[in-house]
Amino acid sequence: MPIHRYNMLANETDGVGGPTNSLLSNDSNASSSSISPSAERFVYYGEAVIQPTILAVGVLTNTLSIIVLIGAKIPLNLRICIVALTLCDLGATVSGLGSVIVEVVYFQGDIKFGYLKPEAVAAFSLYYIYTMFLSMSASIVILLAAIRCCLVMHPVTSRQFLTPLRTKLLCMATVLVVLVLFLPTVTNVLWQSCSKEKDAEFCVDLNPESLGKFANPYLYVLLSLFGPVLVLFYVACFVAIAVTLHRSRDMMSMLTERSCSVSSERGTQRRRSITARVTRTLLAILVLDVVCTLPTVVQGLGLIVPSLSVFSNNDKVFDVVAEMFLSLRPAYNFWLYAFTHKEFQHRGWQLLWMMEKRCRCFLLGLIRAPSSEDISSRTHSTMLGHDVCTPASPAAGKYTKVMLTTNGATQTLLGHSNGSSPVVKAGRTNITTI
Repeated sequence: MPIHRYNMLANETDGVGGPTNSLLSNDSNASSSSISPSAERFVYYGEAVIQPTILAVGVLTNTLSIIVLIGAKIPLNLRICIVALTLCDLGATVSGLGSVIVEVVYFQGDIKFGYLKPEAVAAFSLYYIYTMFLSMSASIVILLAAIRCCLVMHPVTSRQFLTPLRTKLLCMATVLVVLVLFLPTVTNVLWQSCSKEKDAEFCVDLNPESLGKFANPYLYVLLSLFGPVLVLFYVACFVAIAVTLHRSRDMMSMLTERSCSVSSERGTQRRRSITARVTRTLLAILVLDVVCTLPTVVQGLGLIVPSLSVFSNNDKVFDVVAEMFLSLRPAYNFWLYAFTHKEFQHRGWQLLWMMEKRCRCFLLGLIRAPSSEDISSRTHSTMLGHDVCTPASPAAGKYTKVMLTTNGATQTLLGHSNGSSPVVKAGRTNITTI
């Protein structure tokens, strides 16, 4: 997340009571003295090229993950729980990609060595606070609901961990904590005029002629620790999944369905195998989440622990590396879900290919199919080697593939089995129903 590059700790004074703007201005001397030319290029391309690419891949892969998980051969409650996690990742990638687009595209030319002009800082800070506030609130509530949904599958587990009353109280307390931490910031940004109170505690200066800044360093600490806090909820959700997998025999029988009814011994082995595979997949995601969030954790702790100050927001290269790691975190779930084992594939891949086929048929349907006279009179048609998907009629839902050979050229047409297939007067045809 790019908020650190605005120097949230810019509440230093220049000796006469005013804030210093050496770091937030476009002063090349201030920037060149602290970063080498190669590091400058890395920072620029990392923020303008690498990070948006990673975020775009994350948006795509999380969308595909949701499609695959909808048709996964796993129980509905567990499916909902994992889809909730993937939705959180999708929201994070969309939010991050939007912030990068605002920064790189809208404020193009204002970026210099990782900094923005003051007017860009003010506008972008407002957007960033709202993004963090909404995403954190939604993520926590969704994860708590997913944990409850997963635990309710086994009554004993549910009674031991989260009763309905405890779940409601925990959700209310979580939302309350989020509101207490973030709502004062948002309200002050909206309602407080910095022209009247220059030294307000939570103040973003909306005056383009002066310095846009956050005056309170603790706000940046809270925002820096957002990633680790979210990972804690991921850990809780994965623990709930693991506990449910190992304690619920009914769930294991649902996982294996009827394939385990031949032999109880084979069924037990298969249940253990599926449990191990699903648990390994979730644990792999958890470990990768922790690894990708670790640079952000160190970055946030660098503002609190003096010994870690070398990794604080003064190190621009480390900032960019932390951002890229954090952006990479939601991008690998799809590959783990899709390519690990067939429980996550199953109907999910069928749904994905069906969507691809329908999109392809729709695009090909936009091409006008030639008439029978055109087909018989032309040696090479413009539709040579393509399938034409015509709209299905209510009376027939099957397609008919027509292989046409005219003057040595083979063409493939696709019609319907109710008689709407193209009428061919020349050549040799081979009609089969799909």
